[in-house]
Amino acid sequence: MNNERSLNWCLVLYPQEDNSHKLALDYIISHYSYAYIKHDRDILDDGSLKKEHVHVVIKFNNYRWRNAIAEELKITPNYLEKCRNLENALKYLIHFNNEDKAQYDISEVNGDLKLKLSNYLEHTEKSESDKVLELLYYINSFDNFITLNDFIHYVCSIGLYDVYRRSATTFIKLLEEHNRFI
Repeated sequence: MNNERSLNWCLVLYPQEDNSHKLALDYIISHYSYAYIKHDRDILDDGSLKKEHVHVVIKFNNYRWRNAIAEELKITPNYLEKCRNLENALKYLIHFNNEDKAQYDISEVNGDLKLKLSNYLEHTEKSESDKVLELLYYINSFDNFITLNDFIHYVCSIGLYDVYRRSATTFIKLLEEHNRFI
């Protein structure tokens, strides 16, 4: 297993069976930006219940090495997997759109990334046009000057950065137009 680095990491821990996993989860809760959920209803191919486990998604502000995180958590690196897509990793916690797996409710998710998951779920069913309209409504509902920094912060907080990114030039012009008439 190579020593990859990433901003986001996924883990599967077994805190009921391994005290080092319980301690790792406790450390994550007190030191990281995270979301986790206990899976206790997953079924194996033979119809039996999988052993209880916890899925964890960790988000860092800076790239972190797999081995360094494992050492910090005092677990072996094989429990860490590079998270290639944060939105999909968070949705996997509840098996969103995966009808073949046990379904979990967002209320069972813990951690500060739960809000990000909630935002992703809220916007999953919306068309791109609806998402753009939501951002336009935000701009048009302000009576005060809106900085680009504030707008991008808002866009990211509701999980619509991909929409902004595809139309950044248009949104920058809209902000300039809005601010010109304030």
